[in-house]
Amino acid sequence: MKMIIRHSEDWQGHRSTNAIYQDGDGHPRSTRINGWVPEHVVQASLAAHRRGVARNQEGVMS
Repeated sequence: MKMIIRHSEDWQGHRSTNAIYQDGDGHPRSTRINGWVPEHVVQASLAAHRRGVARNQEGVMS
């Protein structure tokens, strides 16, 4: 998964991670996480979220 990661810090010292990536349909998506997180952690989190979404959709349809 191609991803752009931006770490930012506001004037109060609050750190956040912004990730811009493409979803399964090729649409650009973004997510914001509190704190500075490395790219592989963001990817693992998104992959787990997608598995959960797919599982929920299967449960609804059956």
